[in-house]
Amino acid sequence: MKKELVTGIKTIIFMCISTLMLLLAVSLLYYKLHISDSKIAVGVVLVYFVTTFIGGFIYGKIKEKNKYLYGIIIGIVYFAVLFAVSMIFKGDGKIWEPAALYALLSCISGGMIGGMLG
Repeated sequence: MKKELVTGIKTIIFMCISTLMLLLAVSLLYYKLHISDSKIAVGVVLVYFVTTFIGGFIYGKIKEKNKYLYGIIIGIVYFAVLFAVSMIFKGDGKIWEPAALYALLSCISGGMIGGMLG
């Protein structure tokens, strides 16, 4: 159990670092291509999906049974981390906004698909 927890924490940390790098790449891409601000949300949700897919894939490789379930758990934990960081910096706690729901669905689906393929 302790090994699984350590692996999960390492995976989440890796996912957070991946998110920072991917968001930087997306922001530079948007800046260079002069894409409108309204399209930024799509890029952010795609970054969340790709990141949780990678995290679910990694954790799915480790697990032998219920890979999709562990992928979903990784996605939910990752969303909880994103939400906590958002609360620290933003502080409004509006989890039922469409953007937050899209992010949640993206995290869950990305983790589940990554876990199934892992």
